[in-house]
Amino acid sequence: MILEAIRNIRDLGFEFLTIGKRTVTVRNITLSLDGVSRRMRYVMARGYEDQDAALASRFLSPHDKVLEAGSAREQ
Repeated sequence: MILEAIRNIRDLGFEFLTIGKRTVTVRNITLSLDGVSRRMRYVMARGYEDQDAALASRFLSPHDKVLEAGSAREQ
């Protein structure tokens, strides 16, 4: 319960710090922050799926667009 409150404060603070930021870049891959929850904004800006980004960068060209259909669940 206390841990969840701390996470919520952290996520809210990080959302505040990233106001106006529409993307993050992980290993030269740009990820959109549009419609992303507070928690995921925090996670994505801290190197979200760094290993996956490294693998994808080997196979994607700079002009490719990718739709991720993952199912991150907000708790």
